[in-house]
Amino acid sequence: MQDKPLFSKSISTKYLLWLIPIISLSLIFFGSLMFFLEKQQSFKSHDEMAKLIARQTNQALTRWIEEQIRIAKVVANDPRVIDACLHPLDVGIRDRAQEFLSKVHKLYPYNENIPIAIKQFDDKTFTLDVNGEKKIIKNGTFFIDTVDGKTIGKCGPHFSYIRNILEGKPYFISEVYPSILRGNPIFVVSAPVKKDGELIGIAVIAPRMDYFTEYFLRDSRIGTTGHLIMIDERGMIISHPKKELILSQEAMQNLKPIMDDIKGGKSHFLERLDGSLKSYAVAKFTSKDFHLMYDWYIVCSRNYDEIISGAYSFFKFILVCVLVIGIFVALVTIVLTNRIITRPLGRLIEATKRVAEGDLKEEIRPEKRQDEIGILSKAISDMTASLRAQTVKIREAVNTLDSSATEIAATSKEEESVVAGYEKTTSQVAAAVNEISATSWELAQTMQSVQEVSSEAVTLADRGRSGLAGMEKTMRQLAGATASFSSKLATINENANKINSVITTITKVAEQTNLLSFNASIEAEKAGEYGLGFSVVAREIRRLADQTAVATLDIDRMVNEMQSSVSSGVMEMDRFTEEVEKGVKSVDEISYQLAEIIEHVKELAPRFEMVNEGMRSQSEGAQHISDAMVQLQDGAKKTSESLGQFNEATEYLRQGAHDLQTEISRFKS
Repeated sequence: MQDKPLFSKSISTKYLLWLIPIISLSLIFFGSLMFFLEKQQSFKSHDEMAKLIARQTNQALTRWIEEQIRIAKVVANDPRVIDACLHPLDVGIRDRAQEFLSKVHKLYPYNENIPIAIKQFDDKTFTLDVNGEKKIIKNGTFFIDTVDGKTIGKCGPHFSYIRNILEGKPYFISEVYPSILRGNPIFVVSAPVKKDGELIGIAVIAPRMDYFTEYFLRDSRIGTTGHLIMIDERGMIISHPKKELILSQEAMQNLKPIMDDIKGGKSHFLERLDGSLKSYAVAKFTSKDFHLMYDWYIVCSRNYDEIISGAYSFFKFILVCVLVIGIFVALVTIVLTNRIITRPLGRLIEATKRVAEGDLKEEIRPEKRQDEIGILSKAISDMTASLRAQTVKIREAVNTLDSSATEIAATSKEEESVVAGYEKTTSQVAAAVNEISATSWELAQTMQSVQEVSSEAVTLADRGRSGLAGMEKTMRQLAGATASFSSKLATINENANKINSVITTITKVAEQTNLLSFNASIEAEKAGEYGLGFSVVAREIRRLADQTAVATLDIDRMVNEMQSSVSSGVMEMDRFTEEVEKGVKSVDEISYQLAEIIEHVKELAPRFEMVNEGMRSQSEGAQHISDAMVQLQDGAKKTSESLGQFNEATEYLRQGAHDLQTEISRFKS
């Protein structure tokens, strides 16, 4: 299996894989936040500017309307106008009033007309000759104007500005409507003409809305698309930079959503008009002190895109800045990570790989640093030195175990050959006993032969007893060797336990390193944005501590396997010791039986005279001897089987020692 590249998943790569998206998202969030704030600021600035312009326009309009009211009242209170209303048929009086009105008209040329309507009682009428044409003058109709008599005889009580004065209003401002002369949009300011408190006529001035637009709205612009308009509560445009939209029914229908927002109490809102989204700021004309036909509203309109265009430009600038900052931070992070973390960790990784491959000769020099890298390098150096020392001790113990297993195997083979010879001897003795039993009827004739045979049987029995004593001594030596082997296995187990203590120390170091990295992560979190890099470093150190713990677990697993093998050997030796003890007991029993046989055989000699009488007894004794030989042969067979099992256990022990030696030989100390 081919090894992966050393830095295919390096800290710097993972660090950047986390850092770059975090920086990117942070910068995008920062840019979006700045764009949102800038957009809000743009809206706020626009709203403040629009409200300021609308308020200033409102104030200027108020002053202008007040001036128109004052002009209307000045006209109404002039004595010449009063005399004309009292004596409308007097040509001289009417001419003097006409002259006065013409002067006023010249002073205020934005008025389309300055006529005077008369108040007639009891529906009286009179006729005037105007440019050769007879005009009937009724209640509320004009009898003097400043447009060459074009409006004389027109108007009447059904007009709002006439009706309200007749009803007692001190003055009145009409709705905006098309002029009866030219069709231009105008509005009318009317004031009562009184004599001694009695209403005798109505003075009227008619300002043109185009003048109003030119004077108040045309130059009141915000940016390139922002402008002011005026609408009344009907939704009718009464002033607009585009004159064709004034009093347009179509425009009124288009403004219906805007009027709904205004009537809903909104002073600032967004609405789509003419295919583009626009921002509207509304200021109601302060008409509470004025007698108006309809309320007026000053509306500041501006395209939404133009309002936030500055925010878009600022957002682009922020994006460029954060992009440059992001690239700079990424480059600095790469350089610092490679210098502070990647290179030292690379050296430590190479050293730990050599240790993992069994090369304990490597001297790992600790980093001369007080941070986590320095602590980790010192821990790995101490671990390698400890593993080197433990490996030497384990190798010595394995060599001792191997030599002991070899000695036990040799002793077992010798005992097996002795038991085989013993089994052969017992077979011969059994055959001899059978022969004695078969020829017992000839004992009377061949007493001498029987005596010789009995003497030979005594000799063979003595030899058998001596052989059993030697076998007992040998088996006791085997039991002693087994105990020595068990003690050596206990020594190996003790050394393995020492390795476990070293592994425990390494594990504690890894846990302490993990805890330190966790604390470092907490401190990095407390540091906020400045601790982001250190937090990532802490996480990587914690990962290395986890890897060290995993490697320690591998070593622990190997030691546990060794301990398991040693424990199995100890169990097999215990079983073998039990079998040897059983064999010793069997040999003791056989020796005891042989002693009895010898005693019986010795007792035969003084009784040869009684052979004939005791032939039956001799035959039975021979049968007993045959049975004892069968038992002795069975015991020898069992002893041989026990020795076979002991040899097998010894072979397992040698194989375990060989495996342990092979595993230890991987480490070069």
